[in-house]
Amino acid sequence: MARKWHPFFSKVQSFLNRGWKFILISIFATITILNIQGGSPVLAYQAWVETVAQIPNSDGEIRLEEGSRFYENLRFAEAETAWRASVGLLSGEEKALGFSYLALAQFRQSKLDEADISIQESLRLLNQVTTPGTSERNQIIHARILTTAAQVNLVRNQPELADHALEQLAEATAIYEKLNQQKWVIASQINQAQAMQQLGMYREALKTLKNLENLILHHSASEIPLSGILTLGKTYRAIGVLDQSYCILQAGQGNPEIVLELGNTAQAIGKRIKDQLDSITDEQTDPFFTEEGTQTCESLVESRNSINALYFYKKAQEFYEQVWTLPAVKTETQVQAMVNHLSLALDLKDVEGLEDQTSQLERQANELAPQVLQLIEILPLNREKVYDRIHLARSLARLNLELSQNQLETALAEARELADKRAQAYAIGELGWMKQQQGNWTEAEQWTRQAVAITPPDAIDIRYQWEWQLGQILKEEGRTEEAIRHYTEAVDLLQRVRQNLVALAAGMGEMNADLQFDFRDRVEPVYRELVELLLKDNVPSQQNIKKARDVIESLQVAELQNFLQCQLDENQKSIEDIDKNTAVIYPIVLNNSLKTILKLPNDNFFYYSSSPIQKKDFESRVKELSNDLPHFDRISKIKNNASYLFNLLIQPFREELEFNKSRETSLIKNLVVIPDGLLRNIPPAVLYTDQVSNSEKRGKYLIERYSISVNPGLNLLDSRPLPRKEIKALLGGISQAHTVEGRSFEPLEFVEKELSEIQTIIGNQNQPLANESFVVSNVENRLQSDIFYVVHLATHGQFSSSLQQNFIMIWDRLLGVRGWYNLVHTSNQRDTNIIELLILSACETAKGDSRAALGLAGVALQAGTRSTIATLWNVKDESTSVLMIEFYKQLQNNPNLTKAEALRQAQLKLLREAPRTNWDSPLYWAPYVLVGNWM
Repeated sequence: MARKWHPFFSKVQSFLNRGWKFILISIFATITILNIQGGSPVLAYQAWVETVAQIPNSDGEIRLEEGSRFYENLRFAEAETAWRASVGLLSGEEKALGFSYLALAQFRQSKLDEADISIQESLRLLNQVTTPGTSERNQIIHARILTTAAQVNLVRNQPELADHALEQLAEATAIYEKLNQQKWVIASQINQAQAMQQLGMYREALKTLKNLENLILHHSASEIPLSGILTLGKTYRAIGVLDQSYCILQAGQGNPEIVLELGNTAQAIGKRIKDQLDSITDEQTDPFFTEEGTQTCESLVESRNSINALYFYKKAQEFYEQVWTLPAVKTETQVQAMVNHLSLALDLKDVEGLEDQTSQLERQANELAPQVLQLIEILPLNREKVYDRIHLARSLARLNLELSQNQLETALAEARELADKRAQAYAIGELGWMKQQQGNWTEAEQWTRQAVAITPPDAIDIRYQWEWQLGQILKEEGRTEEAIRHYTEAVDLLQRVRQNLVALAAGMGEMNADLQFDFRDRVEPVYRELVELLLKDNVPSQQNIKKARDVIESLQVAELQNFLQCQLDENQKSIEDIDKNTAVIYPIVLNNSLKTILKLPNDNFFYYSSSPIQKKDFESRVKELSNDLPHFDRISKIKNNASYLFNLLIQPFREELEFNKSRETSLIKNLVVIPDGLLRNIPPAVLYTDQVSNSEKRGKYLIERYSISVNPGLNLLDSRPLPRKEIKALLGGISQAHTVEGRSFEPLEFVEKELSEIQTIIGNQNQPLANESFVVSNVENRLQSDIFYVVHLATHGQFSSSLQQNFIMIWDRLLGVRGWYNLVHTSNQRDTNIIELLILSACETAKGDSRAALGLAGVALQAGTRSTIATLWNVKDESTSVLMIEFYKQLQNNPNLTKAEALRQAQLKLLREAPRTNWDSPLYWAPYVLVGNWM
């Protein structure tokens, strides 16, 4: 059935995996959410009555079945009421089952503490059975209870609970396998994959899902393939593996629910490409690297040499239109397809670059609106219908405010009829949003405060939104202090779930089932708007400056954790605890200004600068500089834009940096830059000024004044310096042209010289691992047999905003970040013997990826090293060799020299040799950045 992917779709797959925002949504919650919108039963959320319950012959069993019908129809409050009544009438296994059901209904209403109590009671009752586990019925009930308990543990988003959930799901899976309950094996393993994700076991999770894919596609029972394909496709989309979602769903074409999900996935693909290229029409033609290797699947994508976001948006529209023409399509599915199509048409109408299609898109929207308004009225009353109305109202607000408000008011009335607090909270909060759009601040505040009050305590996914919205409203009313309090509460709620934002999936997914939860749209703005509010005054208070610094550091950590899909350890250290000669600079890019905060050692004062900018213009100049830096013949343009950044970031603090009066000491020696946004793609060393003293004959780059390092956040910093009694280094690299995993790499002719001379400088006893000897097994053996402070790899590599697309080339494979992490942490380097310095001397950021440098920070942290030196673009082989050799000479000959200063001296050597080498171009010396500990 399968064939090789189309070459174009292979590029698509690779591009998708490069997206910087791999949001780790709870698979369990998202399966439910997305399936609600699709209108097809989902394995993991069936009430199990068909498997467990007998034919009802008592009042208790009747209420149990009644609750199941309510649950299957998404009427969760009524299901809870019926199941609560049933447990008062049942006994033994049936009562245990009833409490298990009750926990499920409570979970769906965000009553997590109540769900925990019901689970414990269910287990207690089951354990009272005289022969637990002996009957098939007893075992199935036990597996159901374990599954529900695991689901509650997972949504709490705590690593220890996720670990326990994985154990519970493994036990449940074993029971299902023993009893040959195949569809429940599938559901349980999908939930296991989600638990693996929360624990950072990303590759294990993908392996589990891939095995399930094979099982589903080749299963003989006709009911499993379609429901399994739909569930797995949604699951892949929920965790960001969009190419696999697209592929698995193709196997079920002709099914309306599956075609709807294909549209949702195509739309998510388009959004990811748009976010990476910052354009809907720009095309990417460069070949991409795919860590997972060659895949097979049916592809619906015709042959193309390049891809852009618009192509996939158009595919999404085609799928949505196809849905409502398919035979036997359910009304619920038609409504979902129309609502999603309407929303997408309105989104595209407002996109820059599509002005020629505006009239056509407007016509589409105006034709769809009355159709979906008519269809939605015949839907059965349940949570799905309420969310459909809310989603529809969001779109209608751009066409007809009166119609939009009417839909929200109807949604609220329906939610109240259902006694569904979550749905009520959404409807009320959206009414507040509607009044906010109208500028009716008094009513907007009233509605939003009601939404905050009615939201269930455990529903962080809803609560943070209304706290954020209330902060926005109060800001507009000029009530700054109150606004700050509510923004702070929203950020605090996000901090509670920032490991992978699992709890956010339930609410946002239910309202926007066609779109994956988006860090950039739904999380990052909360932090930035709070910072903007804190720094609103021309001269903000020291308290507000410090808080703004803390908030932007928290955002950096949240983004990296979201990127790396794991929890990061934080160290609460002040700059005074780290280095007495180092200043830290925090640039913060906001819509209309660039805020910069400077922190000096032994000085409790925060220095502050604000420069007016237009974000779009600022980012355009940063991109231009980033694009020019890898070219030796663009020095004039580079200096122009580098000078622009110098004047914004450094010039306001020249006096403080050159003489710190409070300490009565001379120049700051080292700068640590915590870059923000696109500034990550610019090496700070290249910042340039023409303002020099009379004795100086030319302008100066920043590297000529300071040693420099970049850091994703000081809270992530381990401050111990590199041991200098001896620099024990593992040296490896590839000099020859080589093809690995289907990708060809050019030769690095000076690598052998580089490794040989470094070995001589540091007196290393071990021969470098070069070319054929530079394989994973040899690296692993070296790391297991000795302790190394430095690992130096002179080989190709790539940094990307996708975790999957970061790689280091080893002779026998392309080693991803997780592969490198596992290699290091299964060796003698673990525990206290962490590698101090990782050097990657021939890497580059992925072309076309505007946030690729996020991958460098991710590599630096995930590799488990305290410092990483790498390059932002492909550098010339000979100059790299000269620089690296000089770096080691500086370290070896000057025991008190910091790593940052040693790198600076090596960069200056290239500049000093420029008259005979032409290495004065930043192309040669600027791409080297030190990330992490600079000492």
